[in-house]
Amino acid sequence: MRRTAIIAVHGVGSPPRFDTARGIADLLTQYGCCSDTCSYPSFHEQQIKIPTSPVITPEITGGRDTPDKKLGHDRTKFVDADPIAAEHLDIAFMRDQLLGYEDESKRVPYNTIEIIGCRVHDGPNGRVEEEVRIYEMHWADLSRVGTGVLRLLGALYQLILHLGHLGRKTLDLASAATARQPGAEDVARHWKRVASSHAWALRFFTIGVPVFSLLLLACVALFLPDAIAPRRRLLIGVLMLEIGLLVGIGVRTYFRDRATNAAGRLVTWILMLVTAGVLVVLFAARLGGNSLGVAVLNSTTVLLVLLVYLAILKQYNTAAPGAFWCGIAGLVIVVVGALSWGPRFRLSAGEAAGEGLRFTALAGFQFGYILLMGVWVLIWGAALLTTVNYFRLRWSLSHSEAQSREDHSRAKRAMWTAKVTLALSLFSLIVTALVGYEALNQFAWRVHSTPPELTQQSVIAPGVRADTASGFNIYPSLPPGSAFPLITKSLVRPDTTCPPPPPGREYDSSACSKHFFDSLIAQSGTAGLPIALGAAGLALLLISWFIVLIAVTSLRVPKSESVYARNVGDWVTDGFRWTHAAGTVMVFGFATALSVGLFFALWRAAGSGTETWLTTQTTSDILVWLALAALATAATLAAARARIELAASRARPAIGIVLDVDNYLRESPKTATPKAMIAERFASVLRHVVERKASNGTTPYFDRIVIVSHSQGTVISADLLRYLTIAKVASPNLATVDLRLLTMGCPLRQLYSVHFPHLYSWVDRTDYVPESGRREDRDFAARAHGLVLPSGADGQVLTTIRSATTVTSSLDEMSPSPRWLRVRQWVNLFTAGDYVGRPLWQNDSSPNVWKLDEHAAAAVGDGRRERCLGDGTHTRYWTSLDVAREIDDLIAL
Repeated sequence: MRRTAIIAVHGVGSPPRFDTARGIADLLTQYGCCSDTCSYPSFHEQQIKIPTSPVITPEITGGRDTPDKKLGHDRTKFVDADPIAAEHLDIAFMRDQLLGYEDESKRVPYNTIEIIGCRVHDGPNGRVEEEVRIYEMHWADLSRVGTGVLRLLGALYQLILHLGHLGRKTLDLASAATARQPGAEDVARHWKRVASSHAWALRFFTIGVPVFSLLLLACVALFLPDAIAPRRRLLIGVLMLEIGLLVGIGVRTYFRDRATNAAGRLVTWILMLVTAGVLVVLFAARLGGNSLGVAVLNSTTVLLVLLVYLAILKQYNTAAPGAFWCGIAGLVIVVVGALSWGPRFRLSAGEAAGEGLRFTALAGFQFGYILLMGVWVLIWGAALLTTVNYFRLRWSLSHSEAQSREDHSRAKRAMWTAKVTLALSLFSLIVTALVGYEALNQFAWRVHSTPPELTQQSVIAPGVRADTASGFNIYPSLPPGSAFPLITKSLVRPDTTCPPPPPGREYDSSACSKHFFDSLIAQSGTAGLPIALGAAGLALLLISWFIVLIAVTSLRVPKSESVYARNVGDWVTDGFRWTHAAGTVMVFGFATALSVGLFFALWRAAGSGTETWLTTQTTSDILVWLALAALATAATLAAARARIELAASRARPAIGIVLDVDNYLRESPKTATPKAMIAERFASVLRHVVERKASNGTTPYFDRIVIVSHSQGTVISADLLRYLTIAKVASPNLATVDLRLLTMGCPLRQLYSVHFPHLYSWVDRTDYVPESGRREDRDFAARAHGLVLPSGADGQVLTTIRSATTVTSSLDEMSPSPRWLRVRQWVNLFTAGDYVGRPLWQNDSSPNVWKLDEHAAAAVGDGRRERCLGDGTHTRYWTSLDVAREIDDLIAL
C-alpha cells in the first residue's frame, strides 16, 4: 500500500495551531479527487510529540567576519575566504543564523497532530486504498511575541526601532556580493562605504535615541515626589521602600537561599519590615515629621528610578549592544549637570518650598535634551554622508565594465529598501515620541486641575496662588521673571522666560513650565514636521486606491471564473509600482522636512529673524491636536485596554507581512534566532517523517512527502529545503525521498527577490539575459551545482513529473529550479488579486497570466507547474476546489 505524508506550513495571519492541517483534511474530504472513482472517506486526528534537534551542517566552514569586533555586532559580514558566501550568499547567511543556536533549554519536544486518512480509488484489481497522513508545521509561536497588548507593543518596537535593520542587511549583503566579483574592486569599495555610513546612522538611531529618551522620562519621573502633599510623603515613601525591599529580598531568597526554611525567613523579613514601617509612620513627628518624609520619598524615588533605568538598559542592550554603556555615559553627564546647575537654577528661579528634587531633575532634563538633540544631528549627518556615498556608488556603477544590467538593477532595489526602511523607522519614532510626549504633557496639565480660563497670562484673586487650587501638580512652580538657564531663547522660542504679573495679581506659576514643555516638544519636531506629515499623506494618497482594492478583494468572496480577473491582476501589479513610488515620495519628503527644520533652527539661533510661512507654532498645534485625539481614545483604563487589543487584532493582518519578514531575517539573539528555531522544528518534523520505517524495519514508511505551504510558509519551506540540499545536511537525509512542494501565494519573487535582491538572487537569476542573448550562458540549473534529483529505494533516479495532458510552456530554463530544493515536483498557485504571492516562473505582464487556468491548461516545465486560479485574494486558497485537485495530484501521480 502506498503511503503519503503531507506537511502543512501556514502563512501570514497567524492561524490557530492545527488549523492548516485540518484545513487540508477538510479540502480533501469535501472535494476529494473531483471524480466519482476516487474519494477520501474520512480522517481521524491524534496528538503526537516529536523530539527536536537543531540543523547541524559540519560540511560548511567559514562564518562571520570578526563577530566579536566592537561595533561590528550589528553588521552582516563574511570572511574573505568563505567559499559558501562566494557562491551561495543566502546559504552563508542562513548558516550564520543557525550556527549560534546552542541553548539546550529551548529544545523542547514539538507537540503537533497527525491526521490519518486514506485515498480510495479504482485500480486494475478493484478498489485500492492509499494511506495519507497530515502533519502540522506551526511556526508563528517561534516568530512572534505574546498576544493582545504585548503583541502590539512588540509590533510597534519592530516597526519603529528594528525595521531599519532590514535595509542595513540589504546593503551589507550587497557589499559582500560585490566584493566577490572579479574586476569590481572600485564598486565594492563604494558599496562598503554606503553600507558603513548607513549602519552608523542606524546605530545612532537605535542606540542613542531610545537611551536618551528613556533618560528624559527618568528625569520627568523625579518630578512626582514634590507633587505629593507634604503630610503624605512619609507614608508613601515608606510604602515604596518596603515594597522595593520585599521584592528584592523575595527574589534573592528564591534564587540564592536553600529551599529549607526559605519561606519562613521570607515571612520573618515581611513582618520585620512591616513593623518597622508602622513604627516610623506612627512616630513620624518625633523622628522629623515632614522633613523625614521628604528625605525618605525623594531617596526612594531616586533609587527606584535608577534601578528601573538600569534594568531597562540591561535588557535593551541584548537587542542593541552598546546601549548600556551609552546610557551610563548619558546618566553621568545628566547627574553631573543636574548637581552642578541645580543649586544655581533653584536660586535664580526662587525655588518654592519643598521642590528641591524637582528643580534638580529639571536641570538634568535639559542636559538630557541637549544629548538627544546631539544624537539627531549625528543621525542626520550620517544619513547625509550615506546619500553622498550612494551617488558616488551610482557613478562608479555606470563607469564599471564589470557591472551588468543585473548588477545595476539589484543595486537600485537594494538602495530603495535601505532608504525606505530607514526613513519609515525615523518618521515613525519621531511622530510616536512627539505625540506621546505631548499626550503626557496634556494629561499632566489636566490632572493639575487648573480651570480652563487660567492660562499663563490669566489671573486669580489677589493673595491666592493658582497652585493652591491645583490637583496633582508635577510642574515646577516658577516665580515671575524666572528663566530656564540652559535651554535659552537661542534654542527654544517663544516664552522660555516667565513675564512679570500685573500689579496685585499672580500667575498660575505652573503654566510657564507647561508652556516650556510645549515649546520644547514643538522645537524637537522642528518647523519641518508638517512637511513630513504632508509627504506621508501624499504617499498614502498615491496608494489609497491600492489599499481599497486589497480591502475589497479580501472581503468579497471572489468567483474564480470572474471576467474581471485580468483587470484585478493588472491593477495589483500597478499597485506594487505605485507603492515603490510612494516609498520614494516618503523618503524625499522626510529628507526635505529634516533639511527645512534644521535650516530654520539655525536661522533662528543666529538671530536672523523668524520665519513667517512655516513656524514651530504650526508644529505645536498639530501635535496638541494629535495628543488630544490619542487621549480621547484612552479615556479610561478599561477602554484603553479594549482599544489596544482591538487594534492588535485588526492591525495584525495589515502589518503581519512586514513583521514576518523582519523576524525571519533577524540575526539576534545569536543563540536563538527565529529562523534557527523554525528550522529546528521543521527539520525535526521532516526527520520524523523521513526516518519512519515500515513494518520490515528497512524501507521508509512513506513513499512520498508533500509539503503544502502558504505565504510566508512557502519562503520558510523553500529556504530550508535549499539549505538542506546545498549544504548537504546529513539529517534529515532527503537523498532518497520523493519530495513534492505546493506553494500558494508565494512571495519569493514579488517580495523577497525585489527587496532583498542579493540575498534572493537565486530566485530571479535567469531574468537577466546577457548581451549574447543566450540564456544558457546564465545556466543556474542543477548541474551547475552538481545537484541531481534524489534516487528511490531501489537506487533509480526519480524523474520529474510532466503531465502529457497539459499545455507545455518554456518554464524549463527559468529560475528557481526545483532541483535546487531537491524537489521532484514544484506546483505554484496564485490568484489575480493576491497582493503577496504572484507567479514564480511567468511574467506578470503577460496577456494571459491572470486568466483562469483549467487543470489541464496549466503552464508546466521540468519538475514545475504553475497555475492561476483566476480572481481571488491572498487568504482564500484554503476553500478552493482547484487547490484540492492539485494536492490530490501530488498524492496520486
